[in-house]
Amino acid sequence: MEGEVKAVLLEEVEKLSNTSEWEPGGKNKSLDIINHVLRVLTQSGNIRNFKSQIYKLLEYQNEDGGFGEFVNDKKSEIRETAFILRNFIIANRRLNDPKISNSVRRITTYLLSKQTNKGTWKDSLWGEFDATSVCSGALMFAAKEGVLVDLVNPVVDRALKLVKEMRSEDGGWYDPEFKQEIRESPVAWTGHLLPKFVMYYGDIPESRISVKLLADSQEEDGSWDDKDIDHTCDASRALMHCCELIGIDDYNSKIDKAVKWLLKARNPNGGWGPVLGAKSNILMTCDALDTFAKYLQYKNRKPITREQYLEVYDDF
Repeated sequence: MEGEVKAVLLEEVEKLSNTSEWEPGGKNKSLDIINHVLRVLTQSGNIRNFKSQIYKLLEYQNEDGGFGEFVNDKKSEIRETAFILRNFIIANRRLNDPKISNSVRRITTYLLSKQTNKGTWKDSLWGEFDATSVCSGALMFAAKEGVLVDLVNPVVDRALKLVKEMRSEDGGWYDPEFKQEIRESPVAWTGHLLPKFVMYYGDIPESRISVKLLADSQEEDGSWDDKDIDHTCDASRALMHCCELIGIDDYNSKIDKAVKWLLKARNPNGGWGPVLGAKSNILMTCDALDTFAKYLQYKNRKPITREQYLEVYDDF
């Protein structure tokens, strides 16, 4: 199966490399789409070919250091700004560009200033749990790169202590205020927050309970939440990350089953839609490709420390 995954990944990355659909510029270009594409391209090893697109994206950074939901938004938002921070940090490991380094520092400063009094972050579109997840992860990478370490580490500590308090009795995370997610899904927020929790707390009983909850939520066909592409990608990536961090192989069969299901869920045009059989879009296609890239890395993994994890993985 690894050979098929690699072939699909290479084929679809080539398509992404030759389309301008995602590139910054014009009106109403979604930062979410740009971020998802950049996440895939940074893992493909050819991010140097897209330096001009990153430079173009830098033009849309607001004075406060943040980015909006769309490229021309003057109001900065938390979630996409943190997503860009993560992408810029990983891309700049290869590019080593001072302009990007300066942007990384400005973004980090912005996110530090936006932590709420209780320790979370809130995004007007994506809510509290998602924003807190991506901010915590991005700031962990920033600290690893030596960016404002003395300021970042206490902020991450505060956030992850609160994430532990936000954890439900069953081991999952649920955001009752996020109206877009009408299901009480154990995947929607657990898939995002759990890897950060495990990165911070390591192999503690709570980590294993939460990982088991996520694994047990998988359906018989290998998907999560009734053939939801997004949730299946989130859940399978989270399982890979957590198994790596804890150092267990307990859920390899579930991870394999999820990837096999994603391969079968691919549309005739090569992409993926929000659910099985839905029309392909670039966002869901990138989600699947990111999962495949991490799957290939996971299958060839060697035991690593937490610090090494932040060096070899592009995000979590």
